[in-house]
Amino acid sequence: MAITECPPPGPEQWTVNGLIASRAFKIDASSGMQARNALLDSAHGITRGAVYCNAKSEYPDPYCICLAVSSKGVPDAPTDGDGLYLVTCQYGRPVSTYMPPAVPYGELRYWVEHATSSEPADHDISGGPLVNSAGEPLEPPPYVEVSYDTLVIQWVRRASSYGDLYQRYRVYKDTVNSMNFYGAGPHCMKARPVNIEEVDRPGTKADMIKYFRLTARFDYREEKTFNGIAYGGWLDVRYDRGRRTVGVVVEGKREYPPIMFNGQAVADPVMLDGSGQQLPDGQQPVVLVKHLYKERNFNEIVIS
Repeated sequence: MAITECPPPGPEQWTVNGLIASRAFKIDASSGMQARNALLDSAHGITRGAVYCNAKSEYPDPYCICLAVSSKGVPDAPTDGDGLYLVTCQYGRPVSTYMPPAVPYGELRYWVEHATSSEPADHDISGGPLVNSAGEPLEPPPYVEVSYDTLVIQWVRRASSYGDLYQRYRVYKDTVNSMNFYGAGPHCMKARPVNIEEVDRPGTKADMIKYFRLTARFDYREEKTFNGIAYGGWLDVRYDRGRRTVGVVVEGKREYPPIMFNGQAVADPVMLDGSGQQLPDGQQPVVLVKHLYKERNFNEIVIS
């Protein structure tokens, strides 16, 4: 996807809203949102809240902040793709008389934490169910120690109140990523509740502006592969091994003979599909994918 920086639309100026500079990019994309996300994922360093140093002497403060990222279509423009979009990044500074570069609004940090948990296991490494010879679940059920990484992102932003930020970020709690996020494929990251705390910033007026430090944690699960297809780690993926009916107790053990779709028992156990039909020789069993968590675009958590 081609990304080309171009002159910003209109003159740069200092306004009452603090706008002192802008940057513009032309991007081939199928939609304005795709163009915006492509720029935010690129190497141009465009992230809402990021510090931008403009050395032009006519500006009252060379250190400014990316305040907004917007996109609009360019009509009748020749492109190599679906359409051409102009993405504009507006820069300004907080409403204050002093913003020390050492602690800028929008400061961003990343680190990874490690942890383990015990999780019940219902399949072995080949995907086979963990049952006894009668097809019953094992007692007690087996547990495995699972190691996982937690990506932590911490940033500072301003807001009128704690409640505004809480309402904005609480919707991500216990959701999984719908798109690639920091190198992890869809459904591999699950968000914990975002921690929000107010922080002081020297030189600001407490009655006009408030700063908050936000800490977001994302638990990472490796992708699973079933029948050569990769699935996100937070999806519940299982083999569909066909219908079974509760049978009689034989020598103290209950048997679960498979049945066909018409209810007739199968004399010799065979692999069935989800509708109870016998699978042809060599055909792989059906894979069931269950969505247990709502999906959200995590790329909007920090940058929007």
